[in-house]
Amino acid sequence: MQRITINIYNDPSHGWGKVSIDTLQRLNLLNNISSYSYINNNHVYLEEDCDLSLLLKRLEELNIRYKLKNNYANKSSKIRSYEYYSKDKAMHRYLTNLYNHLTS
Repeated sequence: MQRITINIYNDPSHGWGKVSIDTLQRLNLLNNISSYSYINNNHVYLEEDCDLSLLLKRLEELNIRYKLKNNYANKSSKIRSYEYYSKDKAMHRYLTNLYNHLTS
């Protein structure tokens, strides 16, 4: 993982960075994400003020280059309807994906 593109989704009042659960696990960040972020399927939408900054700091520490791709919406984002993040949900999904990958 030498370069990563992070899609940033903004609505009129907030923003989130989309990253896979697998990426957060590889970067040892699953336990550090707050419940201000959201989880949907195999992705986490990192809250822009705290959790996204945590990810970017870790990427910089590891000398991993990243690109931010901004997406804007003029209405409230559907991200707000996703489940709030919890490390238990994220770990369960990570392990389920790993099991499915190993047994397919």
